[in-house]
Amino acid sequence: GTFPACAQERDTVTRKALPNGLVALFKEEKSRGIVAVDVFIKVGLEQEDEIRAGITQLIQSLLVKGNGKLSGDKMDCRLESSGIFIESRSEPDYALISIITDKNNFQFVLGLLAGLLREPLFADDELEKDRRKLVEELEAQKGGYRDLYEIFLQSFYRYHPYRLPRWGYVSSVKQLTRKNLLDFYGRYYVPNRMVISI
Repeated sequence: GTFPACAQERDTVTRKALPNGLVALFKEEKSRGIVAVDVFIKVGLEQEDEIRAGITQLIQSLLVKGNGKLSGDKMDCRLESSGIFIESRSEPDYALISIITDKNNFQFVLGLLAGLLREPLFADDELEKDRRKLVEELEAQKGGYRDLYEIFLQSFYRYHPYRLPRWGYVSSVKQLTRKNLLDFYGRYYVPNRMVISI
C-alpha cells in the first residue's frame, strides 16, 4: 500500500543543483527553532591507498579547527557562547560535517561552513597535534582484535578499497604532510562531490 504521510513528508524537501555541481537539499520546519546542517563529501577509502591511508580522517579532524579568519580558541569561544555544535567524521564511502544551531545563528553558521570548506587552515601545530593523537589511538588498538580485523579486511577485501583501515596505519599517518593534505583536499573536496542538507 501507500503511505500518504511519508509521501507528504518527502514532497517538502527542495533540491537545488548549483552550476558548480553542489547539490543542496532544504526542508523547512517552521515549528522548530533548530537548524541542522550536514555536508556529505564523496571521499573515503576509494580515494586513499596504502601510502595515504587515514588522510580523510586527518582532514576531517582538522577541518573543524577553523580557517584563516576564525580558528583556535577564538572559534571555540564563539561556538560555545552561541550554543553551536559542530562535528566531523569519515566513513568508508563519505566524509561528513554536521552543525546544529538555532535559527538566530544560521547565517553565521553558513558563513563559517563556507569559510571552513573554502579556506581550510591545516595549521602545522594543529596537524601535528591531531596526527599524534591519531597515531596514539592506532597504537593503543594494536594487537588482538584490531590485528585480527586488519587481517580479515586484507583477506576479504583483497582488491577492494575496503581492505584499508578507515583511520589508516601508524606508518601512513606519521608520514602525511600538510602538502599531502592540501593536494588531497584540492582534488576531492570540491563542490561537485558535495551534498549539503539543511
